[in-house]
Amino acid sequence: MSDTADDRIELPEEIYEVLLNVVDAMLRGPAVTVSPTSQTLTTQRATDLLGISRPTLIKAPEQ
Repeated sequence: MSDTADDRIELPEEIYEVLLNVVDAMLRGPAVTVSPTSQTLTTQRATDLLGISRPTLIKAPEQ
């Protein structure tokens, strides 16, 4: 992967695979959000990102 014509960035295989999945999803059209796993979301932010209601989100772990 190059950030300019002369510079190369070595990526670990795992990162490369994640980026391929992100690009594939973007090409198919849905919105893509990438965030650190340490990020904590409020239920409101999670429902906004997922496009579902809060009651649906709260019921999801039970299913």
